[in-house]
Amino acid sequence: MDGFFSELKRRNVFRVAGMYAVVGWILAQIATTLEESLDLPAWLVRDRNLPPRCATLHRDVHR
Repeated sequence: MDGFFSELKRRNVFRVAGMYAVVGWILAQIATTLEESLDLPAWLVRDRNLPPRCATLHRDVHR
């Protein structure tokens, strides 16, 4: 198990995952801020099930 984590560290998996989390959070903050001024639909920003639904859709389409 120690070798597994050292391999992840060597491949910078933790750094990339952190960057994805930070960029995702920033995009969510921007979308929330601009939702009203851009007339974005409420489900785009507030629907917490959207990413799993999109992943399921992607999986079903590419079968």
